[in-house]
Amino acid sequence: MAFDTGPGNMGIDGCMAALYGKKFDRGGAVARRGRVLGAVVARVLREGYFSLRPPKSCGREEFGAAFVARFIAMCREAGGTDADVVATATALTAESVLAAYRDFVWPHLADAATGPMSQNRDMGHPHRWAKVEFCAAGGGVRNRTLMGMLRVGFEALGVRVREMEELGVPAQAKEAVAFALLAWLTWYGLAGNVPAATGAARAVVLGKVSYG
Repeated sequence: MAFDTGPGNMGIDGCMAALYGKKFDRGGAVARRGRVLGAVVARVLREGYFSLRPPKSCGREEFGAAFVARFIAMCREAGGTDADVVATATALTAESVLAAYRDFVWPHLADAATGPMSQNRDMGHPHRWAKVEFCAAGGGVRNRTLMGMLRVGFEALGVRVREMEELGVPAQAKEAVAFALLAWLTWYGLAGNVPAATGAARAVVLGKVSYG
């Protein structure tokens, strides 16, 4: 299973650019100074994308400049300062990840535990039969405020949060490693897509190798 949970860093970065003229919230320092406007987070999470079942994907069409402008306006209506806007965007990212885990990943794990090939049909709660870990990668791991929110939320669910670097891969090398794998698969004529994750009709070899 693989899908986009929501805005990721896009909302945070967009708010930082609009309000502070900066590309991102270094270390989560701005969010740490602000207060989370819980009503705004709850309101956004009721919007359509978050309830769509996987496979699904999103990008700037859903969470780009238009979304950021609307989000800032919602925070202003709720009495938020600039720092509050960034704190709320950070909380939205964390809560969208946690909601996706609860709504989609948790049931997926339970299905795997109780499926026809499993010997654990009576285990119920997926965390009773498996050690579950959440691995964070990408630039977001540098945002300590975001990571703190994720740790608190996941630990309440019995999930250990780890950073990709703990597993031997630099956090910001995630995409480079992924594309190296895709290139290896293409070179050897192996399918590089996963239809269950992307919604594709079938597994295919991705890309093209050109010589000369």
